[in-house]
Amino acid sequence: MYCVSCVLESHSHNLSESAFSILMGNDNLSQVRKVDSRYLELITRADKKYFATADEFYLHAHAVASIYLMALNIASFGHFTWANGTQQSPVYGIEHEDNSRSEIVFLPEIKYPLDKVDISENEVKVALKLAGALLKEEDQSIRMEYIKGIIHLGTIFGDVDFYKESFSNFYRLFEYLVTKRILNKKKLVNECKELRSIILGELGNESAEEFDNLYRLRSEQVMHAQKKQVKILLDDLLKMKCMLDCILFRYYSKIADDWMLQHHKEYSTEILFMDNL
Repeated sequence: MYCVSCVLESHSHNLSESAFSILMGNDNLSQVRKVDSRYLELITRADKKYFATADEFYLHAHAVASIYLMALNIASFGHFTWANGTQQSPVYGIEHEDNSRSEIVFLPEIKYPLDKVDISENEVKVALKLAGALLKEEDQSIRMEYIKGIIHLGTIFGDVDFYKESFSNFYRLFEYLVTKRILNKKKLVNECKELRSIILGELGNESAEEFDNLYRLRSEQVMHAQKKQVKILLDDLLKMKCMLDCILFRYYSKIADDWMLQHHKEYSTEILFMDNL
């Protein structure tokens, strides 16, 4: 049996063992353990017979962890990262007058703009369901683009943030998903109008009006640079992420619900492995 672990960190929610109880059984192929208010440890196991080499399993385990991380972000509309895994910091040597030396590290803390709330057992169950559907997704660019957005969101290098890059990642995935999966088109004729119509139908008029502002930012600050460049605000970045999360939630929830109905299954860790091994 192969087994690997990784630690995930919540910047937006308080975690608890009771909320993650569905994933804390010892016989689960994917198991959560050592939950405290900020961190959880995710364990992924599999029989060696399913993998030609250990490295092949490690890549699979990384995919499972990144998909569960993605699913937690979507289900909670929050911010989860790998613990200490997405941050780089410049290190400077300080030379003192007495010829001694020391180091200073610029390591700013990732601060979520809203007060933390308790994650619910239902959000954890929904994340499990979404993870199962995402594991069945053949197009790995969806997972990779989302993870790029999460990494850029959680990275600050000295005084340099990567909010514009994160906004770009989330917007590109939003546009791709709506165009290819929801509208089922090869190309949009009137991009803003067609994308806005989906937001209006799925999320309502207020969100559609908010999309107008996000699309303006996309055109002036992210995809083009012909106007004076300004920083993307964290508030606008999180609105873009939330809009994407809503679309991902509805799309992959239907896939998971259809699978569970077909196989007469309810929420369980078996969902995580559906037909993937």
